[in-house]
Amino acid sequence: MIGDACHATAPKLAQGAGLSIEDALELANHLKDFNHGAYRDMESCFDAFERKRIARAATVQLFADIIALVGQLENPRLIKLRNDIMRLVPQWTKSKVFEFVVKITLGWNYRPPKCVTFSLPTSSHSSIDTD
Repeated sequence: MIGDACHATAPKLAQGAGLSIEDALELANHLKDFNHGAYRDMESCFDAFERKRIARAATVQLFADIIALVGQLENPRLIKLRNDIMRLVPQWTKSKVFEFVVKITLGWNYRPPKCVTFSLPTSSHSSIDTD
């Protein structure tokens, strides 16, 4: 499983689709490496893929959960406390915290997978037949 099927995130960072795309690219790279003999069997290929992705997904999930928790408070006293604190925090501090969270969740601490290239068959047809 990849994407939200194995590591769903709270919707506050909108990172579910991004993690799914990263998963797909990383899985494609692992399968390519498997085809070139980098793994002894498919199970070890999938194990390596999972080990590589688990820390990244956990980091994004953690930040999304924290933001969801703070942003979706229901207790009026806690809502007032949160809002009062936010009013007291200088805008530049809020901007720096936001920038940090974006860098972490968008991959500041993550090296993106190698680019996977795909070859499409060449054809003399100028359009794709759908019949």
